[in-house]
Amino acid sequence: MIHAMSGHTHVNLAVQDADDEAAARRFMRGRGVPLDHVHFFHIEHADIWTRDTGPQFTRSRSGNLRISDWNFNYWGNEEPGSEFSALDEPFDRTVASVIRVPVLDAREGPTGVRMINEGGSATHNGRGTMIAVESVVMQRNLGPNRFCGGGAPRTDYDQPNTYAPNPDWPACKLLVERELRRMLGVKKVIWERRREVSGGLLANLKPRTSACSAKASAERQRRRYHNARLKPSRYEHPPTCPMMSAYAGS
Repeated sequence: MIHAMSGHTHVNLAVQDADDEAAARRFMRGRGVPLDHVHFFHIEHADIWTRDTGPQFTRSRSGNLRISDWNFNYWGNEEPGSEFSALDEPFDRTVASVIRVPVLDAREGPTGVRMINEGGSATHNGRGTMIAVESVVMQRNLGPNRFCGGGAPRTDYDQPNTYAPNPDWPACKLLVERELRRMLGVKKVIWERRREVSGGLLANLKPRTSACSAKASAERQRRRYHNARLKPSRYEHPPTCPMMSAYAGS
């Protein structure tokens, strides 16, 4: 990937220290990767998943670049402030300091704990629409020592979002959406129900967003084919679907 970016864009690469940088340079040079577009930064970190812990860049209404600083609880495996959570929680702020970009801090919830919004649990179209994995956001932010407070979610894999119905989630969801609006300028949140709590990676959306169920689209396609008695070759192109989320201005 770094090789493919050569001649197109600069790459900022976080490494642990000078030894780590030297090892990375040797590794890439040995594979013919040009390094003239790569900038190394010595930033201590514990995990490689900066998709989740790294900086989330936004622009203010005046157009100024900034980094949204969220909390982190080791993918929901620990509480905020624990040993492992504390290793990577400051990573986005450290990056902001190194590249001299101002930070917008997530506010504390009713429990005095800041909200968690991992980069891999949501995707945006850049115009105000966001899709978030409900199970991930719920598990990270609902519980006695987490952003929303309330009762901790109980795992139930028979449920569409991995958790048994929780009476505290609707109120927590409102708190989460309010903070997403303040931090990211989100105008519409589409909650995706998925049996997953550890990752929740979503693909990026295009500015004019259209989302649909592939299963539903296939069923509509089957019915059209059956009713019209058309040849299968007519349906070699991807199926279309109704627009589920209109793009919103940022």
